[in-house]
Parts: sequence; structure tokens; C-alpha cells
Amino acid sequence: MANPTQIYSRDTKWRKGVIRTLVSELFLHGRLTTTLTRAKELRRHAEKLITKAKNPTLANRRIAASFLRTIVNNESKKDVLKILFEEIAPSYMNRNGGYTRIYKLVSRAGDNAPMAIIELVKGEKVKTSKMEKTSKDNDTKISTPKTSKSKKDAKVTK
Repeated sequence: MANPTQIYSRDTKWRKGVIRTLVSELFLHGRLTTTLTRAKELRRHAEKLITKAKNPTLANRRIAASFLRTIVNNESKKDVLKILFEEIAPSYMNRNGGYTRIYKLVSRAGDNAPMAIIELVKGEKVKTSKMEKTSKDNDTKISTPKTSKSKKDAKVTK
């Protein structure tokens, strides 16, 4: 692979801007189709940010915020930084690297550029039960919903 500072034969601002945007979109969507060279460069930056997000200190959050674009997901209304620190990083707590996977595709028709899909590897899903949520809130308790019999059920049970 080429020297990362000379990749794409472009100037520094363009290169950093493209990488920042691609990393943000990868965290937002979980999968991207791009050229193989961009995917390899994207993997370097994405894995470093996920590793930093696994230790959610204020300094690491600021480092990630300075790198990522402020893109908001339309469905969940969460920004990329929140998705990285609250959803992606906790699922990789037991994994020491290798958070992304690159699949090679056929070359692009127009310029014969090698294409690839880069995606986040499925991590362990973090499940928080209702009991854990209430244990964090020491004062609140789980209330079980009261089941009331409807008129039909009342007639049947007579």
C-alpha cells in the first residue's frame, strides 16, 4: 500500500475530508461500498476510533468528536458520536481489534477501479434488562402492569 500521506494523489485537505466523511458514514450505516484503496485507508482510522471509544473518557470523546463529521441519523435522531460511544464500542468490549471486514468486488465499469465493501463486524449485542436499568436508578422500581379482566373474560369465568 502507498504511503498514507500521498494516497489518492490529492492535497491534504481533500484526503482528510474524504476519510472523515467515510468514517462517519461507516459508523452511521455500518457498511459502505467504495474503492479498495479508500476502504483500506478507512479501516485504519475507523479501528483507531473504535478502540478509543471503548474507553469512554472525556479526552477520547473529544478526540473522536474532532475527527468525525456531525451527521445525524434520520431514523433514530442520534449523531455519529453518540452511535459510536453508546452502540458500536460497547459491542466490541471483548474484542481486541479487527472491527471491520473488507470484501473485494468486481472492478468499476467506468474506470476499472477495484471496488470493495467495508463493513463493521457484528459484535456482541449489549442487552440491558429492566432490572439493570432500575438498579441504576436507585429510587425507581419496576411496576408490573395490572391485568384486568375484560367483560368477556369475566362472563366466561362465572
